[in-house]
Amino acid sequence: MVGFLLVTHGELGQSLLEAARMLGAETEGILPVSLGHMEGPEEFEEKVAEAVRKADQGEGVVALVDLLGGTPFNTAFRVAQEYPVSVIAGVNLPIILAAILECADGESREQIADKLSEMGREQIRVYGRITMEEA
Repeated sequence: MVGFLLVTHGELGQSLLEAARMLGAETEGILPVSLGHMEGPEEFEEKVAEAVRKADQGEGVVALVDLLGGTPFNTAFRVAQEYPVSVIAGVNLPIILAAILECADGESREQIADKLSEMGREQIRVYGRITMEEA
């Protein structure tokens, strides 16, 4: 089974997991790793590596991070050079729900990462714009 990490600035990950629980999702399968305000990069990298070791049940880990290029992303990406980790930047609530509800045993880490990335993109839409033809 593939493990999941939620690697974010501050308590964003905890808040997203709480929102998922409000919607009835069981979130125990996703380990949150929060970057503290005064936490150094080496300390945070060890925390992420430890979480990967804990979450990996033999088939790797998918790390859901908040911001491409931010410290959580950069750290997860560095850790992924040593461990079987796929990193998805731009985590949102639909991605978390899909990780919990739609990822089946037997799917590879790469298949799950592709599915979750697509789910996140599909959920971002703009509604309510009036086109020039409608005005």
